Amino acid sequence: MCWAIPGKVVEVKGFLAKVDFEGSVKEVILAVDGVKEGDIVMVHAGVAITKMS
Repeated sequence: MCWAIPGKVVEVKGFLAKVDFEGSVKEVILAVDGVKEGDIVMVHAGVAITKMS
């Protein structure tokens, strides 16, 4: 089982995105298609593994 944390996408650049985790912005790798600014993603170990919205 993995522990994933939700965050809001604030910027997308190819296969990378900047994600806001309640005020802490981190760059993550996108492992899902169709992610755009404003989407909520679940992130585990620096990789967005699921798009929630």
